[in-house]
Amino acid sequence: MESYKAVLRSKENGSNKTLLKKGFVPGIIYGKGSDPTKIAFENKALIQLMRSG
Repeated sequence: MESYKAVLRSKENGSNKTLLKKGFVPGIIYGKGSDPTKIAFENKALIQLMRSG
């Protein structure tokens, strides 16, 4: 299993635009019985992952 680096995001409003300007892709992890967790991936790393197949 491969692992990928993601960072936790703040819960403030409007942070998605800021992340996109800084080169990150925002996301949310949902799980049964737990609160949603906001994360962000580096755009460059995500593109490399998608191109690698």
